[in-house]
Amino acid sequence: MSMSSEPGPIVIVMDKFKGCLTSMEAGGALAAGLREVLDGPVEVRGLADGGDGLVELLRHAGAPVETRSVLVGGEPRPFDVAWLGDAAVLESAQLVGLHRGGILRSDPMGASSEAVGLAVGELMRRGDAAPAEIIIGVGGTNCTDAGLGLLRGLGAELRDAQCASIAPGGRGLRALDMIDAGPARRLLADTKLVFATDVDAPMHGPGGAAFGFARQKGASADQVDALDTGLAHVGRILSALATDFDPAFPGLGAGGGMPAAACALLGARIASGADLAFEATGLDAAIRSASLVITGEGRFDLGSLGGKGPGRVVEAAAGIPVVVVAGEIDPAARARASEVARWYALLDLASSREDSLAYAAEYLRVIGRQIGDWAR
Repeated sequence: MSMSSEPGPIVIVMDKFKGCLTSMEAGGALAAGLREVLDGPVEVRGLADGGDGLVELLRHAGAPVETRSVLVGGEPRPFDVAWLGDAAVLESAQLVGLHRGGILRSDPMGASSEAVGLAVGELMRRGDAAPAEIIIGVGGTNCTDAGLGLLRGLGAELRDAQCASIAPGGRGLRALDMIDAGPARRLLADTKLVFATDVDAPMHGPGGAAFGFARQKGASADQVDALDTGLAHVGRILSALATDFDPAFPGLGAGGGMPAAACALLGARIASGADLAFEATGLDAAIRSASLVITGEGRFDLGSLGGKGPGRVVEAAAGIPVVVVAGEIDPAARARASEVARWYALLDLASSREDSLAYAAEYLRVIGRQIGDWAR
């Protein structure tokens, strides 16, 4: 690749390598390699798309951040809140994350989104200072419960045909018969709820919350089937209660279907987490000024092109050379993203997946040098 005489900077916009490197750490490792062979400007920017890392990205962009806490099962569960004017932004992953606190928390049938509802309720207890809008970053969760737990955390009642409370999590989905969302509506009467999603999956069916993501959360094949059946059942109930609700709407399957119940019954809406991050951090302008853009994440697959941050970077860089760097790359994604100039996978250098995770920063630095040699 030949660079012009006065090129713009190389802009690195990496998403996290989950369980391994943060967005900025991944970008920094690539930049270190690039600077070993190139003298030109290299700019490292953070990236998040609704999953874990969103609040930290906003903190780096200058948003004030505070830490709050809710009691879940009698134990305090802290979470961070970023403020964008009178809008509060929180991450579901901090409250119901599959890897919350660095510990695998896999419970495919029992995990619930209730802690997210409790956190929203905690923010509403600010009285006159209650936020006008609460934005929930959805991604990296361990639950598949259609957001029923979130409703319960806001005071809603969820009952079966015998008027008993349903079990939490995916286990209770098929038993649902009645929802009283009145307490939740009253609590949020003057506050808008927004779900910042990182995928455009529907609530259920092929590619939905269960079939698309429950296996990643530890669900067996039978449990995936049971969860999808339960999600479809809840979808029918929500459609009957809210005639404009469509379970196939893109994004309703994010976070185990977390937005579904609130979108149907509380007037919540779905927004792109990547778009939120781009707007808050001025990423569009940074990318448009670049001579070369580098993006990627731990695994680059079709999902990366379906609402996640790296896909949004590729779109924003139209007409600018783009390089994708990932731990591993799905050939189907590579075939679809024909506009990408170069592809680099850590697994092409590492002896195994475990090796690529253990030495991710070192391999990224090597790839940075390789990109630099190509770009000279």
